[in-house]
Amino acid sequence: MRHTIQCMVVAATLALIAAAGHRPDATAIQFTAVAAAAALSLAAAAGHRPDATWPYKPPDFPDACLGEYSFCNSTKSCVLDSQNASACAACGAGEYLCPDWRSCAKSAQRFSADCAASVSGTHLDATLSDAVRLAYIVAHTNLTDWISQLHNNAKAIPKLSIPSYNWLNDDVHGIQGPHGTAFPDGCGLGASWNKVAAPTALLLPLLLPLLLPRLLPLTLRRSAQELMHAVGKAIGSEARSAHNGYVHDGDRGGCNTAGGVASKDCNPNTAGENGAGITLYGPNINLVRDPRWGRSQETYGECPTLTSKLTVPFVRGAQGFFAANNSAVDSRGRLLAGSCCKHLAAYDVEGIPEERSSFSAFVTAQQMWDFYLQPFESCINEAQAMHVMTALNAINGVAASADAGLLDGLLRDPADGWNFSGFVVRRYLPASARPSRNPCG
Repeated sequence: MRHTIQCMVVAATLALIAAAGHRPDATAIQFTAVAAAAALSLAAAAGHRPDATWPYKPPDFPDACLGEYSFCNSTKSCVLDSQNASACAACGAGEYLCPDWRSCAKSAQRFSADCAASVSGTHLDATLSDAVRLAYIVAHTNLTDWISQLHNNAKAIPKLSIPSYNWLNDDVHGIQGPHGTAFPDGCGLGASWNKVAAPTALLLPLLLPLLLPRLLPLTLRRSAQELMHAVGKAIGSEARSAHNGYVHDGDRGGCNTAGGVASKDCNPNTAGENGAGITLYGPNINLVRDPRWGRSQETYGECPTLTSKLTVPFVRGAQGFFAANNSAVDSRGRLLAGSCCKHLAAYDVEGIPEERSSFSAFVTAQQMWDFYLQPFESCINEAQAMHVMTALNAINGVAASADAGLLDGLLRDPADGWNFSGFVVRRYLPASARPSRNPCG
């Protein structure tokens, strides 16, 4: 039990900050994302180092707080919790409150030097290995802390200077909320299946005489995979920028309205605000087997090969990888955002013929390998997605969220499985929506 809880907390939730996600000098600001290890995969995710090699000059914005720091309107200082009056009062204008909640860094550039005493030897010490930093978190937290993290809207752990974080970001075809671009849903993206780019001029020969001279040098039309990479990159970039803006204003997705008004779908009694984070619950790579499925429009269709081919560039784009290979655009390997392969596996039932949380899909081994698992293998092995979400349904009578053969064997096993090193989340479902008979967790 302790091992399970530790894995869930370290690899899934505390990962957000453990890797120095809230240190303003931890990483370069434009690609702040993920250390390769599962647990620290998100924390180093918040590119926060203004004194590092950064190809762009920060805007002349004296009130900007970098990293996971929020701005205090009263003192114009930067803290991890701008709703905490004593924290805001601890430092002066332009200063950063160190993780010890007592000393102050004169600026973001001075964070490492001025806050050295409170960072050295802790989970925020970037000179230590991931294993040592994770061990520090586990040693300095208890069961109550762990339980507080097992929600979408994870609570802050002030004693470790870990701010709250909302994992609910249903960014399948665009980030949630009024601040994002809405791209075509899965069925629309799935219809763009041309594998090789073609010269547009060859497709429209009759229209060329009508085009203005300045439009004649036409470029190649994008292939489906190039298009998916561009869509993923746009979503990852918008998720990152929106998160930076929300955090600066003190809004961490928990219906905190500081600095603005929470989105209309924000419910403090359930999951909080959808779309304020950088861990994306997308893409949905389940396959359509029944047109009555209420979520079929989210997916790319019924073909496992097509879904696999479109999933890889989407995930690479969203996480900040080059289109042609799986190397990060950021020279230090940090991710732009973290994608999720969902829902593992054999999920295409919403309420017909049975409620999804009590339905058991009976499939053969050949069906699993030839059909249901192919997109997940591509998403994990080729695209190297950060996390995986399990399905609500059971598979051959065993809940997908508790299937050891699926999660510990196929997913994690380094010899016979996919050797996945990221983290796993369960498909969330409000208590009020759970049926009384729910064998699926």
